[in-house]
Amino acid sequence: DEHENNDTGSITLKVPTDNNDGTQQNHKLRLKWYRFQPSLLQDMGRADIILCHAGAGTLLEALAIRRQQHQPPIINAVINSTLMNNHQSE
Repeated sequence: DEHENNDTGSITLKVPTDNNDGTQQNHKLRLKWYRFQPSLLQDMGRADIILCHAGAGTLLEALAIRRQQHQPPIINAVINSTLMNNHQSE
């Protein structure tokens, strides 16, 4: 279900995984992206994995929402080393 502009969109992929009995099973993997969203809390609450830049606010919100749901945080922070003197690497 692609959106009208290139800043947002989603795609569903079929990902094959091996079962213990030598057979394969397809699992659906839905990816959703957007350049800007006023609030990420609802999406982070539904997400299995959170990919983000290493902004302190985003990381703290992601950790808090996963803790409220009693789920381990699965967060992959991708640092943009070209942004503002690499400040996210701290």
